[in-house]
Amino acid sequence: MSTPSMSQVLAAFTSQVTMAALSPDTVKAVRRHTLDTFGAALGGARQPEPMAAWAAARAAFGDAGAAALWGRDISAPPGVSALVNGTAAHALELDDASGCDHSGAVVVPAVMAALALPPGEGATAPSEADLLCAILVGYEVGRRVMEASGGYDGHNGAGWHSTGTCGVFGAAAAVARLLRFDAATTARALGIAGSFASGTWAFLGDGAMTKRMHPGHA
Repeated sequence: MSTPSMSQVLAAFTSQVTMAALSPDTVKAVRRHTLDTFGAALGGARQPEPMAAWAAARAAFGDAGAAALWGRDISAPPGVSALVNGTAAHALELDDASGCDHSGAVVVPAVMAALALPPGEGATAPSEADLLCAILVGYEVGRRVMEASGGYDGHNGAGWHSTGTCGVFGAAAAVARLLRFDAATTARALGIAGSFASGTWAFLGDGAMTKRMHPGHA
């Protein structure tokens, strides 16, 4: 048998995480980080960056969907919701700095948007345990990818913005766990995420709003 790839090993781990494996302190931390992300996003919902993201996404994809835009009485397609809410969560730079650095702004909007997806044939809707495990997995994978990419100082010092480049793997893993994907499907999701990993510190040159859109894009 061939040796599993690193993505296959990581996918096998994340697809098997259960509530039974989480300590009470870990569950408490997941809840705290989730609530913190909601608070940061509600505070940033009316900032220019999420407003611009919403205007562009609405023009491209419309506004018909079941995923909420936080802080507004509006629903949108899940991908649009994740983009706008992720941007809002980072708009005031008040979100947490854990996992891939700012993992909350990447992972929580993606997971919450995915809750609006209909369950697959024969599947049941995700439970609270699935939600908590998914968010934990998102933080864990984002952190592991960042450490494998040289750590915060090495990766970001080379010009990459880890929230976008590493966070995209956390978002993919989190949604895969929420939807109860098996290890093989999760590995494919991580591979697709790698094709969309992006984010540099070039915005420092002129103060562009791009940085605050990185979590939403991821």
